[in-house]
This record gives sequence, structure tokens and C-alpha cells, in this order.
Amino acid sequence: MKESTFRILLIVGCIFMTLLIAFLNYLAGYEWGFAIFYLVPICVASWYGDLLLGVFTVFCSTTFWLFAEIATGHHYSFFLIPYWNACMRGLLFLIISILIHHLKKSLLKEKLFARKDFLTSAANTKAFYESAEMEIIRSQRFKRPFCLAYIDCDNFKQINDRLGHSAGDNFLKEMVLVMNKNVRKTDTVARLGGDEFAILFSEMPGNVAKEIIIRIGRELKEAGKVKKWQATFSIGLISFAIAPSSVDEALKKADGLMYDAKKSGKNRMMLELSPNSREEVVLG
Repeated sequence: MKESTFRILLIVGCIFMTLLIAFLNYLAGYEWGFAIFYLVPICVASWYGDLLLGVFTVFCSTTFWLFAEIATGHHYSFFLIPYWNACMRGLLFLIISILIHHLKKSLLKEKLFARKDFLTSAANTKAFYESAEMEIIRSQRFKRPFCLAYIDCDNFKQINDRLGHSAGDNFLKEMVLVMNKNVRKTDTVARLGGDEFAILFSEMPGNVAKEIIIRIGRELKEAGKVKKWQATFSIGLISFAIAPSSVDEALKKADGLMYDAKKSGKNRMMLELSPNSREEVVLG
């Protein structure tokens, strides 16, 4: 369902609910309390809509309740009393609507950061494992290859020591920006911890992933030169024509290739695009 259609249905539904409650309120008379029932459309509008729709529903609920109360024929000692009561109800409903709206925003934010790395906004380990598990299942079913790259900065500690932790943080953010710029929306860039990152290439052959990683490595190095980070990278890239049994197995193989690249002199990528066939590429 389109968002605009859903919003229209939500508005119509909230108005209908408010009118129905006001009509039942009128039939029951002024002696019966209906406050909790008026809160139902307000809560629905504030949670599934937005603050503006919540405020609109508050206005409708307050107005319809006032009309229902006046229509019952109840007499007050002073003619302004029902209007005063309506203002007090409206204020209470408004506070509740605002609280519900901010509660939803907070929950959505918590949900987002449960899957995102707080510093870089890359996927965190949990999100990476979920994506990788789905990719393994997809590969097992459709027999399509996927690739996994493991990226480690060779001298991240020196950047922190020489330029400070804020520079180190900016460096990690820049890494994620470069990686995200070069991959597809269907791929997953994840920070696994410290200066270690993984890129999951969904349904991609190894030769294509290789070109992308070489380009990422070149751009990372250029970004480091511009900002005087003097960073190099060790990367392990593996292509899975046959899906591994688990995410841990896939990570272990990519991580092993990365360490072999580091042992070979750093600033390079170790590839395994077919079983037991390795290639070494110097980056830049």
C-alpha cells in the first residue's frame, strides 16, 4: 500500500472512530466517562501517523466530545464550564499525543542503532551476520556466487598516536564513505571492530568484486594522502561459488586471506576467486 493511501485511510479511520465514540458518548449521557475511548484514535494517529495527524485527532476528539456533552442537555452553574473542561481535556490529549510520538521516535532510533555502528553508521556485527546468513541461504538455493572482503588498516594505531583519536574517528568514517560509494545498495558494508571492516557482495562473481576492491583500496589510499593519514590496507577477498556452511566459516576464510596479505608486506590484497587458487595484488 502506498504511503499516501495509507495516510488518507488513517485520517478517515481516526475521524470515523472519534465520531463514533462521540455518538456513543451522547447516547450514554454525561454521567458516563468516555475519556479512555477518545484516547484510542489519538494513540493510533500519533503512533502510525505523525505528530501533525496526532494533533489533528486531538482537536477532533476534543471538539466532538464538547458537542456530545452540550447535546446531552446537561446544565452547568456557569456557561463557560464545558469549554474550560474541553480545553483541559485537549491539553491532556495533546501531551499524550506528543509523548507517544516521541516514544515511537526513540524506539525507531534504538532499533536503527541496534543494527548500525554508532561511529561510522556502517552495519554492525549483528546486522552483518543477519545479511550474511541470508546470503548463504540464497546461494544454497539458487547456486549463485557471492563474495566477502575483509579489510584491515595496517597502521591505524599510528594515526591515533600521531594525530589523535578524533583524527582516527574521522579516518574510520572516511573509510565507510569510500566503501559505500563504490558498492551497491544490495551489498553490506560492516564494521566488525576497531579498524576491521567486511564487505558482503551479494550475488557477485569474484572478478567484479576484485575490481571494486582495487578501486576502493586506491581511493582509500588517495583519501589518506590528502588528509595526511598515510594509511595502507591489507585486504582478503574470497569468492564463494559453493556456499559455506556458516557465516563464521566465511569470515574465517576471508580473515585468513587478509592476514596472509599483511604477512606478505601489507598494502596488498590476497584473493581466492576459485578454490585453492590464490592471487596477490599490490594496492596502488
